[in-house]
Amino acid sequence: MTASEVMVKVGKLPPIAPAALQLIRLLGQEESDRSDILTCLKHDPALTAGLLRLCNSAALGLKDPVVSVDQALLLLGHRRLHELVLQVALGDSLSVPLPGYAIEARTLWRHSVVTARIAEQLAERQPEHGVAPDVAFTAGLLHDVGKLVLADILDPPRVEAIRCLVHQEDLDRSEAERRILGVDHAEVGAELLRRWNIPPFLVHAVQAHHQPCLRCQPPLCSVTHLADGLAHVLGANAGWESLATRVNPAAERLWQLEATEVEALLLDLAEHLNSLEKTLNPR
Repeated sequence: MTASEVMVKVGKLPPIAPAALQLIRLLGQEESDRSDILTCLKHDPALTAGLLRLCNSAALGLKDPVVSVDQALLLLGHRRLHELVLQVALGDSLSVPLPGYAIEARTLWRHSVVTARIAEQLAERQPEHGVAPDVAFTAGLLHDVGKLVLADILDPPRVEAIRCLVHQEDLDRSEAERRILGVDHAEVGAELLRRWNIPPFLVHAVQAHHQPCLRCQPPLCSVTHLADGLAHVLGANAGWESLATRVNPAAERLWQLEATEVEALLLDLAEHLNSLEKTLNPR
């Protein structure tokens, strides 16, 4: 089965706010500016409301109340606003339970946000690699989006067959998926992003996040791969397959990750994520 065949078999795409899709596409347009972001938001009242709720939450800790998108952009800047909007926009889509992956409600969202935050911080700390932090954040947030589609064909026999390969042959989860299904969630995610007309560099990062191309310039797929692995290590797991997620040692060397950095990431993420989750998922 190919990624295109999976899309045909499933027959529907995960819902996502049109404004969020447009914001992701703007990452690939050098001529995009503040007015493009404002136009996207002001035509989506629900997204605007969610953004303002987040801006006025403990997660951000702003001193003055934020009452408009224009004010949020002024206080936070282009990059930070872009990231917050994506978290709000993708929150519902990534919060659904996925039984085929043994993922409970909001677990995939949590894992995706942690991966995004780690990718962003790695890009910030090592600017010499040329990966823009907001692009790294977006790739991290989208990296497992293929699970939203692939979960629909993961019936109990297929799930059991994949688990057996992971445990009996010590395969990575994505390798086991390819063995049983002919495709893995990374390939399906890339196909989904193509259908959404997302910039090719983000499509590639999602497609290669389990098998990073270490010669890519800039190395977006390797920072996404490393952030995904670290998210599992730090406890932000997306189902039982977290035990079958491998980190390429060459990616660790490329990004020169030290144990002290992992500790710093853990401290930063814990409080931030708890506040963010309470704000975006108050129920």
